[in-house]
Amino acid sequence: LITNQAQAFSIDGNSNFVSVDTLINALADLWIDKTGSYITQNPGKNIIYTLTVHNDSGCSGDDPQVCGDGGPSDAQNVVVTDTLPSTNKKLVVTFVSEDCVYDYPSHTVTCTTPVLAAGDTVFHEIEATPKGNLRGIINTASVASDTTDPNGGNNSDDKYLIVGGGGQKGTGE
Repeated sequence: LITNQAQAFSIDGNSNFVSVDTLINALADLWIDKTGSYITQNPGKNIIYTLTVHNDSGCSGDDPQVCGDGGPSDAQNVVVTDTLPSTNKKLVVTFVSEDCVYDYPSHTVTCTTPVLAAGDTVFHEIEATPKGNLRGIINTASVASDTTDPNGGNNSDDKYLIVGGGGQKGTGE
C-alpha cells in the first residue's frame, strides 16, 4: 500500500489536503535450476548439487525447458527446500552453503534469502557422499516466496545422477 499526499494553498490562505492510497501487488517470477556433478570423474565420490534461484529472465543452460521471466518485483523471504533422495545414511550430507540448514531426521536442506532483487540470482550448494548400494538417484528442489509468483510451474527442478559405476548422467526432467 502506497499513500500519496498533497496539500495546496491559495493566495487567500485557504488550503486543501488530499490523500490517495494505492494498493501495489508485487510479483516475482522465481524459477530454480538444479545441477549436480561429481567432485572427481569417479561416480560414487562426493556429489555437489548447485541450486540456482533466479529472479531474472532466462533459461537453464543444461535444461532448456526450465525458464522464467523473473521480476518485475523483488522477492521477499525466498525459501528453497530440497528433500534429498534415499536416506541420511546412504547419501551423507557433508556441506551446505552458509545460508542453508540441513535437518538430519527429515534429510532435508532448507536455504533462505531475505530479499532476492528483481534481475538477480542466488546460489546454494549441497555436498553429499553416496554410501552403500546406491545407483541412480533423482533429486528435486523447489523455491517459494512471500511475494506472489505469477508462474508456479517453474518453481521446482529435478536432477538425476547415476551414482555407482557407469559414469554421470544428468537430466532436468
